[in-house]
Amino acid sequence: MPYQKTKTGGKRITKIFKIGEYSSKGGILKLTIDQTYTSSAALTHTLILIECQDWSTKETLSNSAINILNPKWKPLVKEHLLDLTTSYYTDKCMDWIKLQLDIEERKEYLDKREEDEERKWG
Repeated sequence: MPYQKTKTGGKRITKIFKIGEYSSKGGILKLTIDQTYTSSAALTHTLILIECQDWSTKETLSNSAINILNPKWKPLVKEHLLDLTTSYYTDKCMDWIKLQLDIEERKEYLDKREEDEERKWG
């Protein structure tokens, strides 16, 4: 899914995970990565927005925003996701978030996943 341009000149991408009973609340996780740029085209911040919605009413039950400039952003996101769903879906959400971010981080992440799979399966 390509990024959508925002009114402020930033970029936003959203993914909806319909996980049903695997959610401790609601059943729908909506993840958004929102990037804001200055007039000089420098990235000022990137927010990861996590929203939990009710399956039938789509009412927001829980939401949070985490800035990736925070050095502890990964554990914060993972902790929040673990409060909302199982470790399996937390990993799926983290995979999606990491793949949407920086190319260098994406490469490091995929290399690590590949090593983990090789170790796991021999």
